[in-house]
Amino acid sequence: MLSIFRQKKIQTCVLLCLAFTNLGMCDELCADLSVILNFEEAYNYALLNNIKTMATEVDADIRQAERRQVGLYPNPEFNISLDGPSNGTSWNSSGNDISIGITQLFELGGKRKARIHVAEAAQDETNWSLEIAKCDLYAEVMHAFVNTAVAQERLILAKDFQEIAEQSLNCITCKTSCGKAPLLDTKKAEISLKMAKIIFNKRLSELQRTKIQLSSLWNSNEPQFERVEFKLFAIEPPLPYHQLAEEIENNPELARAHAEVSKAWKIIKLEHAKRIPNMAIYVGVSTSRNFHDPALSLAVNIPLPIFDRNQGNIERADFELNQVMLKQVDLINKLKVRLKVVYREWNTAYLQVADLKEIIETSATDAFKLAEERYAIGNSSFLDFLDARATLFMIRQQYLDAVEEYHHKQTEIIQLLAKCCSEVING
Repeated sequence: MLSIFRQKKIQTCVLLCLAFTNLGMCDELCADLSVILNFEEAYNYALLNNIKTMATEVDADIRQAERRQVGLYPNPEFNISLDGPSNGTSWNSSGNDISIGITQLFELGGKRKARIHVAEAAQDETNWSLEIAKCDLYAEVMHAFVNTAVAQERLILAKDFQEIAEQSLNCITCKTSCGKAPLLDTKKAEISLKMAKIIFNKRLSELQRTKIQLSSLWNSNEPQFERVEFKLFAIEPPLPYHQLAEEIENNPELARAHAEVSKAWKIIKLEHAKRIPNMAIYVGVSTSRNFHDPALSLAVNIPLPIFDRNQGNIERADFELNQVMLKQVDLINKLKVRLKVVYREWNTAYLQVADLKEIIETSATDAFKLAEERYAIGNSSFLDFLDARATLFMIRQQYLDAVEEYHHKQTEIIQLLAKCCSEVING
């Protein structure tokens, strides 16, 4: 039972969140976040402060209140009637009938019990919706967290590119002043440095954007952390597909579909129970016009189920059950297809990460160092040096893209298999 205190607490939280959002004060509530934020802290904080999840939790309270309401018995009816004289004479209490009584409705056929079962099935369905909301929030936080971690690495890469461009410009300027390099190489180096600064500023803006998007998941307008801590390059090979396919039954959407089927069955039982008419019993006392002594009155009212036997509603409930079962089969097929597609993309990203990492650690890095050494001693042109440098940074950028894709696909797999709470990837 939802207490009045809890209702007031929910209302107060909602009003505070709305007020803080309008006044920009939500950030003060997030002041306890660490300067270096890991994923577990971010997810737990989002779980406590995300407005969408809070609204879903209120849905569960609504279903609980509905369950309480349908279990209540019908109220008795108080009846009083005064029968006046029919011959035009004046009314007096001794010469007219007065009846006072109570009518109580009795539900037959187990309607109340059937309604309770339907309400409990609706509660179960809403509880699974809450689990889905938590898994969706997990995925949102993880995607935003990965985006922020990758943005940090891209900024580091842009900074490295800018530093190398500055070193190259200094080296070429010295060689040009000594007559060992043409002035054109200096102009190319200056352009390269300007482009590196542009890229750095762009990456800096992207990092700030991803941090704001991450903070918005716990209703904050401004990030209260400096950077995120995440094992971005801890790449593990994907598990075998058949092992993951066996766990698709754990998907909360599928569990909610099972709850919907169960509720549809209980609705059919409720509609069948409604075929049996209810009984109303009246008990009261009345005075007789000729005899002043009170008399006991008893009446029983039962509708005759001749025309309306709830046939239409029973038929509708049967069709709704068939519809829900068809949707359940369709959902199972979609989940299996989705798992297969995401698994292939996950495995492809893993292979790309492995290949690009090997290229960076061997040929691309060696080629850049060789081009740098050859240009320093005058055995190659500055264009060859720029090409080797651009190739190295392009491959490093592709490597970051592949790592980002790997973690996004891994998050989708975790979400599909409902491992959002059991397998939290710490930063």
